[in-house]
Amino acid sequence: MENLIEDNSIFDITNFESAGFKGIYLDADYRLSTGDMCYLPLEKQLIFSINNYKDTSDIESHLGEIDKYKDEFCYIKMNTENLETSCLVEDEGVPYDLFEGPDHKAWCMMGYTKAGSNSKDVCLPLDSRDGIKECKEMRSVGEHIFAQGERVLAYTDGTFNKKPTKIAQYKFSKDGSFKSIKRIKIEEPQIIKCIHNEEGVHAFSSLDENKILHRLLDYKGVELKRRELSTSGIFLDGSFVKNSYLIELRNYEETVGDEINGMNFIVKKPGEIFYKVYAADGSKVEEVKLFELNELCAIGSICPAKINNDTYVVNMVYGSDEGPVKLGNGWFVVSKGNLKECWLQNREMNGYVDLVSGQNITFAMTNMMLYEVKPCGDGYAVYFDGLRDEKNRNRAAVIVKEFRYE
Repeated sequence: MENLIEDNSIFDITNFESAGFKGIYLDADYRLSTGDMCYLPLEKQLIFSINNYKDTSDIESHLGEIDKYKDEFCYIKMNTENLETSCLVEDEGVPYDLFEGPDHKAWCMMGYTKAGSNSKDVCLPLDSRDGIKECKEMRSVGEHIFAQGERVLAYTDGTFNKKPTKIAQYKFSKDGSFKSIKRIKIEEPQIIKCIHNEEGVHAFSSLDENKILHRLLDYKGVELKRRELSTSGIFLDGSFVKNSYLIELRNYEETVGDEINGMNFIVKKPGEIFYKVYAADGSKVEEVKLFELNELCAIGSICPAKINNDTYVVNMVYGSDEGPVKLGNGWFVVSKGNLKECWLQNREMNGYVDLVSGQNITFAMTNMMLYEVKPCGDGYAVYFDGLRDEKNRNRAAVIVKEFRYE
């Protein structure tokens, strides 16, 4: 197999700074689609995938130039200190997951276009592919990769297909090459989130609206411990021997509707976010209200990620069927139980406003979509796409912030 080709002419890349963030814009003449991100700490390098879908509306008039109008699936490598970038082009696949492998290099999971009509995936490194003789095809695997380094693990939550949760362990040879993925079915109830730390794999399941089942599993999926907690929160970190931390959202709404108009929800007051601490015996030892939304809307989902032992960055989506905010997004940072940043979308200014400092991040793009927030060294990176000046989504942006909270 040949190595990926570097082609820095596909995107126009420019640097910018705003409100303590530094970042880049990526522009193309056609429709862009943002992908996954991973961070390589040894190289201080952020890797993200981005798809450039070419315009084929008039394909019959230029059949002799098919290669010119071929969709391009790319990876951007960005140095987080000086923002220098390089672009690698994928030849025979559509990437969807990026992660740091045991060799501390970037690896990808992708749909393999040579597999024909069958849904097949392959796992490949971004670099040094010339020593790989053939791709090992496999059926699709879970998308939630939650451990990196020496152990690479993933899980499926069955949100859409309602199938049992499976833990997948990625197997690598001693020479660093990919071997296979071992899948382990986890007993019901269905898992809504997994966390990996020094104790092992922590699996969380929702028993009802106000109760969470917390299980500790070994790497073979065997249950070692369990406990039930009276909470509806999303765990930041779980433990059976020390404190566990979580974020809990509270919405105040009611669902109304009829056979003619369908169902919608009416928000009575803005959604709120709480930080909570549970002791090893399951008792609650701390609860702090971090903030409430400044508009009459409810929080639809939150997705936390760990930056270090004390600091977490949390991505969120909010909105309402009625009222000024139909749909919005943002993120916040909590460190040692204290709210450090809380960036909420402001569509009028094409950017985000921090509830804590009052600072604004403004972007030279409209109709923005926040795709992903990822820990990045002593800070985090945020990935967006949106419109520059055309009807297609033809501009993407990545911003990076580094900090040390005392």
